[in-house]
Amino acid sequence: MYRPFRLGTVAALVGLATGTAVAQDDSQRLDQVSIVGSQAEAQQQPGSVQYVGEERLEDHEYTDINRIVREIPGVNFQEEEGYGLRPNIGLRGTGVGRTSNVTLMEDGVLIAPAPYSASSAYYFPSAPRLAGVEVTKGPASIQYGPRSLGGAINLLSRPIPGDKRGQVDVAGGEDGYYKLHGHYGESGETFGGMIEALRYGADGFKDLDGGGDTGFDKNDILAKFRMNSGADAERYQELTVKVGYADETSNMSYLGLTDEDFDDDPYRRYRASARDQMNNEHKQLQVGHYIELDRGMELDTTAYYNEYFRNWYKLDSVNGTGIGDALEDPGLVSVMKGNTAGNLDIKANNRNYVSQGIQTALGLDFTTGGAEHDLTLGARYHEDEVDRFQWVDTYDMGADGSITLDSANADTPGTESNRIRETEALALYAHDTVTMGDWRIQGGIRYENIQGDEKDYGTDDPGRTGSPETASSDQSVVVPGVGATYNVTDGWQLLAGVHKGFAPAGVGSDADPEEAINYEAGTRLFGRNYTASVIGFYNDYDNLLAECTASRGSDACNIGDTENAGAAEVQGLEASLDYAVEAAGSQWPFRVAYTWTDTEFGSASDTGTWGNVEPGDEMPYLAEHQLFASAGVVRSDWQAHLSAKYMDEMRTSPGSGSIPGDEGTDAHTVFDLAGEYRVTDNGRVYVNVENLTDEEYVAARRPAGARPGMPRTAKVGWKMDF
Repeated sequence: MYRPFRLGTVAALVGLATGTAVAQDDSQRLDQVSIVGSQAEAQQQPGSVQYVGEERLEDHEYTDINRIVREIPGVNFQEEEGYGLRPNIGLRGTGVGRTSNVTLMEDGVLIAPAPYSASSAYYFPSAPRLAGVEVTKGPASIQYGPRSLGGAINLLSRPIPGDKRGQVDVAGGEDGYYKLHGHYGESGETFGGMIEALRYGADGFKDLDGGGDTGFDKNDILAKFRMNSGADAERYQELTVKVGYADETSNMSYLGLTDEDFDDDPYRRYRASARDQMNNEHKQLQVGHYIELDRGMELDTTAYYNEYFRNWYKLDSVNGTGIGDALEDPGLVSVMKGNTAGNLDIKANNRNYVSQGIQTALGLDFTTGGAEHDLTLGARYHEDEVDRFQWVDTYDMGADGSITLDSANADTPGTESNRIRETEALALYAHDTVTMGDWRIQGGIRYENIQGDEKDYGTDDPGRTGSPETASSDQSVVVPGVGATYNVTDGWQLLAGVHKGFAPAGVGSDADPEEAINYEAGTRLFGRNYTASVIGFYNDYDNLLAECTASRGSDACNIGDTENAGAAEVQGLEASLDYAVEAAGSQWPFRVAYTWTDTEFGSASDTGTWGNVEPGDEMPYLAEHQLFASAGVVRSDWQAHLSAKYMDEMRTSPGSGSIPGDEGTDAHTVFDLAGEYRVTDNGRVYVNVENLTDEEYVAARRPAGARPGMPRTAKVGWKMDF
């Protein structure tokens, strides 16, 4: 079990927060949990920062986070099961597997299950309950560790409203899709609160041989409370509490198809995956205290605690051969289809996670000479843990497609993987934004000390009664960065920056940390009805880390381990244009975003994650070209939006030259159409069609076989505001 929280319980923070009563409206509090808080502020940052607000989120009513972030330049992603349940997102070529190479936060707090001990983000907040998404890249991201190579993603939950309001949202669609979503909140002079409940799911768009559910069901509940001082208080303060619960049951598999079967029916699923199911549960608690100490001086402190449980029970091998290799053997494929008798090993990937800590930031606004300073001094103490307690059950596959548990080979929990990894991390940072006339300079430095321990009890000691094998690691790093903007005119801005990129090696690993020097430079243009930007970036890796994960198809390494992959280079270009006009009583918004990414390994390596790599090879799952475009029309009583996303082909393993057909995804363009009509003052109906042209394409090949993107799916919903 996890060590007790050494800084005291959350209740201790509540005690610290007592004193003068507190008060602040929702817009003020949002500034404490967000990076920028608005698109207008994002465009003034001395670095690449993008903001997607609630209004844009409602345009298409997406439940898949991949479809939300795809409009942001510099974001790389790989689809997996079509619903975005466990996203694979990277920034500026960091790699996309399980969003493990970015700093992932909700309301400014680390939200991955164990961001230091096991970086894969198997938990991801539900997209329908988000009120905003912020993506920070370049030197602006160094204060949001531990991973500063690509940047940070901050997901904003719904704030407590400044008045009394609520909403009910009910939707249904093809393949058994449904959504039930409601929230209500209100604020008084010294108190506010909000509660939100979400349930959504689908039967799935894949057809399982022999029949069966291939969909999912998710529940997500969130509550927030705030006490704040009155208008006559000498110092403004507020105390906030945030409580959340989420769970999921999804019948998802890692097993894909052979190319031949994909060509016949991309939405088929082999019978051998019929028992595959993910069950998970997430609990979170945050207690925050904010105080205005003096004019231009404020202190914001948050204590947080997260628990996450997951057990992904899924096919691991066929007749003793891993599912990736089994797809190369026609005889084993016949077993997976249920046409030939054989044995199926199904692994219970059973894990428990804890993540907890306390963070505080002192904000100081002051002027020296002709320079205005916005200085932040911050600290965070964090602990997390992953406890792997896994086993494998063997099933008999009959030639008639029946799947029966072999009771003699139903294993004992803890007999496949039986180990605990835990980390303590202390981070200190200083970050200053200096404004002098047309110059805005942002500099910062971050220090982290990361201490990790592993206890491996082995597969012969499921009771954990013996002495485990142990390993430890101790890493310290200083991460500096600086960026600047210069306003050439009121509508033309230049920007440039450089910072050190860092990601820690795995717990107990002999590998070096991942380190790079990252550069960016570009320009922004502003007008009355448009904004545009072009930013180039170059990441010079001294050492790239290869992390062993099942989701990447790794089978020649120990899951969770990291290995040195040597030098590498990533360069690219981000460009975007937002343009809006008013004509014929309507608003006409347009958006275009383009990303070019070029990658190259600089060293030879042989890792369990990527296999044999030669200098000059390109990195996997990073599209060279991505293009997003959208157009809409908005009137007082109705609106419509059409978007398109082009994704270039991607390698699924390192290589150079042309991509072999069985080692790449398909280039594809997907169109989405959405519309909304206001029926009453408070009620509106909306329609969303995803993949309008029903494009069929290989979206992924890892960890085992070709898997498709979502087919054309229509949804209709009703929203009532009150």
